[in-house]
Amino acid sequence: MKSGSVVERPEFVTDEMLGYLDAVREEADGSAERVVRPRLEERFGIDACRAGMVVAWWCKTFAGRHGGEGRALWWTLGSK
Repeated sequence: MKSGSVVERPEFVTDEMLGYLDAVREEADGSAERVVRPRLEERFGIDACRAGMVVAWWCKTFAGRHGGEGRALWWTLGSK
């Protein structure tokens, strides 16, 4: 995929899932990367593959959805 290309949102990714990940990012202590996918699976009834796709889409589109501010990378979790 070329830099700057549009990433189309998978149809199963909901605003609720993205909001959940935003909240996890704000409250995380650095261990979120290990637990976020299983939590998505349990909370939203999706399989591991889809949970990974949700996280990947969330990461790729985070700055664009937040006015160009911030990074979604897990090692920046909790740092504001």
